[in-house]
Amino acid sequence: MRSFVIILSLCSLSAAPLVHARPRPPVLTACAAFAPDGSSAAATTDATNLILEITQPSGSVAQLNLGLRYTAPNWQLENQSMRWHLYTCQAFFNRDSNLVAVSVSVLDYTTFKHRLQIAVADLNSKKWIGDFTVEPQRAFVPLALAGFLEGSNSMVVTGALPGPAVDGTQHGSFASLLYDATGRQLVPMPATRANLGPSDGTPGRFCTDAVHDRLWGFPCVMYSTPLSKQPPCPVLSTTLVGEDTLRAQFNPRGYGTDRTELWMLPDTFAASDPNTVLIAESDTIWRIDIKKQNLERFVLPKRSHYPRFEGIHGPAALSPDGQVLAVPLVQQTVAFPYFLDNYVYKGTDIAVVRLHPFRLLGILPHGRAIYTPAFAVDHRQGKATILVYREDHWERHEFSCPPAS
Repeated sequence: MRSFVIILSLCSLSAAPLVHARPRPPVLTACAAFAPDGSSAAATTDATNLILEITQPSGSVAQLNLGLRYTAPNWQLENQSMRWHLYTCQAFFNRDSNLVAVSVSVLDYTTFKHRLQIAVADLNSKKWIGDFTVEPQRAFVPLALAGFLEGSNSMVVTGALPGPAVDGTQHGSFASLLYDATGRQLVPMPATRANLGPSDGTPGRFCTDAVHDRLWGFPCVMYSTPLSKQPPCPVLSTTLVGEDTLRAQFNPRGYGTDRTELWMLPDTFAASDPNTVLIAESDTIWRIDIKKQNLERFVLPKRSHYPRFEGIHGPAALSPDGQVLAVPLVQQTVAFPYFLDNYVYKGTDIAVVRLHPFRLLGILPHGRAIYTPAFAVDHRQGKATILVYREDHWERHEFSCPPAS
């Protein structure tokens, strides 16, 4: 694992907590999103309710509450780390910035199956217009909400094919269904995708980009050999819904760089356009243009020394204009007696990076917060704004930078 030294802040950072009452603890999960017009949505869930706060560019704030269809038992409420693990929240705006969809996914601790509730709010009327669950079907096991499809008001729900795995799915399978804002299924059968996983049949990684109707596959495999000898991990791309067309591939083997300077098993992902994907791992962000067959690499500054480590791990956030990326920097330390596999989690910082050209705008430290379950990023008028949930409240932080030369 690579080590790091000091924080590098290339732009000024100002912070101001959001002015509103804190949600009733304990919070199960949280999520946030920015709309193309600058509106923001911040959602939290307690044991029985979904609380959505919508802030519009004018500064007006509206709060909507909705009952959870899957409530949490008391034994889960008493364990914060388990709550963050079992409950997942995602929020998405449509392109017109007048609808926001929020999903709450619950991982059943006994069956390892996901239960998915989706709610849709209208920003004009400030009312819920949809509240439904997506249940398993004969040919579809739901897993997550992927967002609104391209410029439409149709929502993509991703899943897998039923199978013999512990969670009831087929390893390496991928499927998707379309729903409208009221929960009506728009297609009779799911769109399925094959041959995007590793050739040895292991699950691989799928990443969805509903905004551009793209599915990205990373058929990465690792063997018991040194990192420099691991096989390269290609990048595959195809359409997300409808017919399986426009398949493309980027093979880093032909790029000529050292294997240790490439990704191994990335789980941090964003897509800035239909042909460009951003992945991150350890201390590095890669931008891959699958159409031009081009690869760019950006390495974050080193900050930590042994026995402290940090690395990019977990979901990223991309600004609606595709110009700024925020990635989670997971902080760890090696506990006494300092065995290399004895890692202790210490919190998550957030690195904010301008993409064209690559430049670190700054790093938001986690401070006293251990868990940071949600953040979103916006970029407009020469500022990058981070909306982050931690220590039971939402905060906004602004990074001010001069325009790119």
